[in-house]
Amino acid sequence: MTQPIRFAMCGTGWVAQMYARSIAAVPGVELVAVHNHRQPSLDEFTADHPVAVATTDWDEFLSAVGDGGADVAVVATPNALHAPQSIALMRAGVHVLVEKPMAVSVEEAEEMAAVADETGRALMTGHMWRFDPEARWLRQEIAAGALGRIIRTRSLSVHTWWGPSGWFQQRALAGGGALADMGVHAIDTTRYLIGDPRPVRVTARIGTYYGDYDVDDTAVLLIDWDNDTTSVVEAGWWQVQCDGPEAATRLHGTRAFGSLFPTLVTRELQSPESGGSTFEERTPPPFDRAEHCDPRLFEAQIAHAADVARGTTSPENGPDVGLTAVRIMEASYRSARTGQEVALA
Repeated sequence: MTQPIRFAMCGTGWVAQMYARSIAAVPGVELVAVHNHRQPSLDEFTADHPVAVATTDWDEFLSAVGDGGADVAVVATPNALHAPQSIALMRAGVHVLVEKPMAVSVEEAEEMAAVADETGRALMTGHMWRFDPEARWLRQEIAAGALGRIIRTRSLSVHTWWGPSGWFQQRALAGGGALADMGVHAIDTTRYLIGDPRPVRVTARIGTYYGDYDVDDTAVLLIDWDNDTTSVVEAGWWQVQCDGPEAATRLHGTRAFGSLFPTLVTRELQSPESGGSTFEERTPPPFDRAEHCDPRLFEAQIAHAADVARGTTSPENGPDVGLTAVRIMEASYRSARTGQEVALA
């Protein structure tokens, strides 16, 4: 019998719970260890997800999972901890799946990528929309030329009438607000759909309007890519309206229009007999969502990380994915501070 791929968990919050439930749902994997600095949170987590090692001591956790104690670690802690924890885990011999954003700065993200290269450990970022069946279908349609050349896109990642609390509102722990929390989803979903081009220029307007915290709750970005596509990205908390759900994207091509959530491709059909036009609309195979951010997206990430640990596939969400999103995020904050366009090499 093949030995299960052993996962360790850093963090015990909402997203860590999602990952833990996904580990329990995916065949051939198991959760063996968890770390959190607060004992009450650790106790609550392990009541639902019993593990062999549950500790508030980081050195004890690292000793338990390193050198073969675990195959993959999920880092689902406040953003400021992503880099130091991921680096320590990779140096201990563990593959890492780190929640988005990969880090709070380009410098940190680059160091993480360098350590992954140095140690030979996989470094994956939890941009889960890359594993959504509808997003994958639309990317394939775009790659096959169904839309022609993509001229412009608009992506949304917005909470209406609510926003997160706790460390999300603290710059020292989060590194940013709605852009770091929500905007990176829209940035990466856009990039994924249009074939992972490189960002060339970023212009941003970012502000705080809905709460008393030291991070942003509103962000609008304009991104130019090296494939000559221009993208608008909107991120926010506590907004009074949104034109679509999280990660919704609209794509305007030279041949057709594409949309993610609702997901479709629409093109005009010429009718020589009538001299008018009709329209053809194609949609992906049905995906019966339990909720918009369906738990199966997290299960797909876990299954993929397990296959990476087995050596049967390469990461689809490797260092370039997370690092590019952080580059755009950091450039956006710089643009908003200076009021100037920021060029990216």
